[in-house]
Amino acid sequence: MTEIEFAKSTHELPKIKEMNLGNQDEKNYLQQGLSMIFTKACNLIGLKNPISKNNKQDIVDMILSRFKGLSLEEIDYAFRIDRHGNNGEPTPHYQLFNAEYVSTVLGKYKNWLRKTRVSNNLPISTPTEEKALTEDEKAMLIVSGIIECFEEYSTTGCIPVGKIYVYGILHDRELFPVHNKRFKEHIKRKAIRKRYKFRENSNTDRKSLKSILLQIQSKQNNQTVLCKEIILETYFRKLISQGKTISDVL
Repeated sequence: MTEIEFAKSTHELPKIKEMNLGNQDEKNYLQQGLSMIFTKACNLIGLKNPISKNNKQDIVDMILSRFKGLSLEEIDYAFRIDRHGNNGEPTPHYQLFNAEYVSTVLGKYKNWLRKTRVSNNLPISTPTEEKALTEDEKAMLIVSGIIECFEEYSTTGCIPVGKIYVYGILHDRELFPVHNKRFKEHIKRKAIRKRYKFRENSNTDRKSLKSILLQIQSKQNNQTVLCKEIILETYFRKLISQGKTISDVL
């Protein structure tokens, strides 16, 4: 298939935003599909290390917030044309496959798709894509996403994939404790224990603990995402212990 043929066919490909991620089968399909694409892309660009779990989660969150209008086929194609140099110079990865690298590749793909459609007189968008949501519809979607996140956490004890954005919404509504220095240090230490499964009475010496803290704080380990997840989990547990639901505070 030529590039023009692919650009013409993209309207017919099922988009991520059309998936029902509340359905476990569709969620598994998305996770497995993205995992296969990421693994293939890593192998073909010669990355030496596997993608960390936190980086993978951060990439998924980023795709669901910024690129859910793409299909899995398009994401795979984006890495292909970037790798082959069909879309300018291949994006440098510096031996790190993270959200910044992936967002650059997908952003370049969207620009390529737009230019290809224009230069070949292809439709820019479908009528469905042109329809804008009203403010009320946007608000309803936001609330629905928050409730879905809380309900799944209540059932599984985990923040669901693609829902870390809920942290930002609840933070803006000032529902969390003030993020002062003491609070941030407390959350960082929780992140260390969660990632490395250390106990409070661990025999780990201070030098080792400092080394681990530096790793947690590094971009590669996505400390920010892990801390947001811990704050969300803590807040949800508090509501549950009080016999409340997220709907009671929205």
